[in-house]
Amino acid sequence: MFDDFFFPYERAKLWTRDMVILSLSNFFLYISLYIMLPVLPLWMVQHWYCSYAEAGGAVAVFGLTMFLPGPCNSYIIDTFKRKSVCVITLALLAGVSLLYPYVATVGLVALLRMVQGALFSVVTMTTGSTLVIDVTASRRRTDANVAFTWFGRFGMALGLALGVYIYPYWSFTCVVYVCAAFGIGALLLIPLLHIPFRAPLCPPLFSLDRFLLPRTLLPGINMLLVSFIFGVIIAHIYNEIFYICILIGFAVSLLISKYALSHTSCRAEMEFGQAALVAGILLMAFSNSLMSSYIAALLLGIGIGITASRFFVIIISLPLHCERGTGNNTYQLLWEVGLLGGLFFENIWTGNYPDTIYFDFVERARQAGVTIPIIPGIKPFKKLSQLSMIPKTFKVDLPEELTKEVLKCKNDAEAQQVGIEWCVQQCKELMKHHIPSIHFYSIGAVNSIKEVARQIY
Repeated sequence: MFDDFFFPYERAKLWTRDMVILSLSNFFLYISLYIMLPVLPLWMVQHWYCSYAEAGGAVAVFGLTMFLPGPCNSYIIDTFKRKSVCVITLALLAGVSLLYPYVATVGLVALLRMVQGALFSVVTMTTGSTLVIDVTASRRRTDANVAFTWFGRFGMALGLALGVYIYPYWSFTCVVYVCAAFGIGALLLIPLLHIPFRAPLCPPLFSLDRFLLPRTLLPGINMLLVSFIFGVIIAHIYNEIFYICILIGFAVSLLISKYALSHTSCRAEMEFGQAALVAGILLMAFSNSLMSSYIAALLLGIGIGITASRFFVIIISLPLHCERGTGNNTYQLLWEVGLLGGLFFENIWTGNYPDTIYFDFVERARQAGVTIPIIPGIKPFKKLSQLSMIPKTFKVDLPEELTKEVLKCKNDAEAQQVGIEWCVQQCKELMKHHIPSIHFYSIGAVNSIKEVARQIY
């Protein structure tokens, strides 16, 4: 299969003008979609004091509503002009993105995500499951589907990196505008396509055609676990270089498929990809250095790239000739559901309501025109006497949860341990939000800070 992908036959050209346009449109579409994914939960947490679980649920509902238009896919695509359906849904998708800065509750964000999920489902069905097949010769359609999906995969990683990079230095509104701009870019390319004429049909209003193919569900569910892991990582890691390394890993996985695994069995290729994936996860789990995290991201990119691509080939090879679009749509649905499920799971695991004092201050400073880095300061709690001394001396309030835990302590040693654990939790939360640095007030707490630094760096 990959010989066809990398070495096109003369009689059946893969990279036609229309194929290039569709692939670029898909690239822009996935940048537009994924640029919001790491930003939206943090924005909700910082502005509305909601929990991570609530924010993650509002974002993840997108995956469920992707199934809503599915039973009508065949009716939509065979009754109306396919390019027109694609253009209208892309325009609506970009337009809905612009509404995020104007909503006032988590529930309204969830509603916008639901609408976008349904629209995105129609777009992916129209492009990847229909238009790509329409503009490609019959013998090259597997290669076209693989190439088209790879452009989306690269857009996915680049979108994550852009969202993480833009949000801390500009504003949420800027992220929304960039998101809409890429969505409009995807839209403007579609009218340039030359689609062969298809006579209108009279399909039933509801069917599984171009929606779900039951015989592909077994490999699809296996692939879903891979995207679930990726979703957990997206919710856990907030570093643009990390996602650039995943993007590089995707590119490396393509080269490995071409030069090292082109003559191996499907099983061997899957085992290699899963080994790289597991190696990346273990490196993230047992090493705290920044360089190790980038190496882990590279391994994750290689593992996800090889494994997801091979699962995709299996899923679109199982259908009969006329079911190829249905198999492709099944893959897209299961990938997004798995990824958003992982994101929701990780946010449930985080679960707590964050301390938003620092983030509120940064937001007010940015609105006032302050652009310099703002560094949070942390003083580890150490002695029982500090329960009264710190608020009186520094005119600050201690968090209620911290006060309750300290009151349970019988001596200063236990209070110091509570202070260390609380400090580690705060530092990890701050680092997740991409803060520029952390300042520690070390007077009388050198040993505590040493232990905190050991655990977080």
